[in-house]
Amino acid sequence: MVAGRNAVHVGGTGQVGAYDLATGKLVWGVKSEGSTLHPLREENGTSALVYEASRPGQEGGIIRFGPGGVDTKKQVLLHPRSARPTEHAMLAGRLAYVNGRLVITPSIVSGKDTEREARMISLAPENP
Repeated sequence: MVAGRNAVHVGGTGQVGAYDLATGKLVWGVKSEGSTLHPLREENGTSALVYEASRPGQEGGIIRFGPGGVDTKKQVLLHPRSARPTEHAMLAGRLAYVNGRLVITPSIVSGKDTEREARMISLAPENP
């Protein structure tokens, strides 16, 4: 969940939406079957940057949505295919988005020394 100037952006499995802070009413929303969507920040008081978590067969990435919902979808960053297994294993535990860079840390760490588990992955455009 991310609060902006006029709206709070709420994400989850298969959907993301913006709700007016004054009225609590849905301003815009997007459904995306099979995706998990996490709002990262509000832009220009109307649109939102959203992280779409990777899943088997699809890379994760960052998308911009606005008041027109799905019709405003713009791919900002598509994560590399090579990062998909590591990114997917993170289960989008903790997210930080700063200066065009997305940092993901896992939601669970097993603590087993015999298993190699990534503790963090950082993704950004080649030329931010």
